[in-house]
Amino acid sequence: MSREPSPWRPGRVYFPRCGYRQTTNRKANLLFSPKSGDAGTVFCVPASTQQFSRLTGTGFSVIRKNTRKRSLSLFEERFGIRMRTYRYEEMTPKEFERAVKEMPIFLVPTGLLEWHGNHLPLGLDGLKAHGICCRIAERLEGGIVLPANYLGRPGFSSYLGTLTYSESLVNGYFYELFHQLKKIGARVIFVLTGHYGPLQVECLERVAACFERENPSVRVIAQPEYQDIVCHETIPADHAGLWETSIIRHLVPELVHMEELERPVIGQKVYDAPPNDYYHEDEMWQFVNDVRSATAELGAEVVEAVTDRAVNMLKMELKKQLLP
Repeated sequence: MSREPSPWRPGRVYFPRCGYRQTTNRKANLLFSPKSGDAGTVFCVPASTQQFSRLTGTGFSVIRKNTRKRSLSLFEERFGIRMRTYRYEEMTPKEFERAVKEMPIFLVPTGLLEWHGNHLPLGLDGLKAHGICCRIAERLEGGIVLPANYLGRPGFSSYLGTLTYSESLVNGYFYELFHQLKKIGARVIFVLTGHYGPLQVECLERVAACFERENPSVRVIAQPEYQDIVCHETIPADHAGLWETSIIRHLVPELVHMEELERPVIGQKVYDAPPNDYYHEDEMWQFVNDVRSATAELGAEVVEAVTDRAVNMLKMELKKQLLP
């Protein structure tokens, strides 16, 4: 039975909705997404399987989800090579075993299902943290990224769609998670929270410190993504404002609805006497900065700064842990 010839050609970058264009960067023969956040998949075919075997696979996990599986299967069929992934849930047992041996760093993105204005998704915190963790793993060329979880401390508990949890539950969950990660080979655990506030950050820092004292063979780092980051002379942190909107416009632009900003921000306080009502938030919401100035380019600056810092820190911490 004759096989249909592949439509892909070496040395060309394919845009599924708009054909292809030539590339002059011979070393960039791998999958990637454009910085502007095009929802289509873009990839460049390697000149040969030998050349491809020398590449790390960096960038595979940033392909847009709506075309990821189809494009990967076409690529794998053409070259007979399985793409590398850093996502825990996508790994086969052999891939997982190899990843742990090569770089026993586990990245744990966490957040809160919470109201983030009328223009942003409720799961922004986890989406943001997971996207950044994937970028970190790509830059490390190793490590394992867990799926985002949404167990967190308050939180605007009375606002529409928000789920918040007790400190005992959050402590118990992360303490057990750290034990499980130690069991499967973790030497460095990096918890990145996309949800802010002293209740969340201090809770994660305490449980990380407690576990580390009892398990000195594992280094546990828990922090918000903005820690030690300055962008345009400002700490890039807010709630649903300029910074969070810019970051998510860069990472998942299709989930941002800037047109909703034209509506008054009212009616979000809908739950009376909710559990874990720590902040007792007002009925009226006021943005602390100019959210309409949010851009994907500004978000890319923040993500790049966070990634740079995390990569350098994690390499150093793993080196320390592996010393005899």
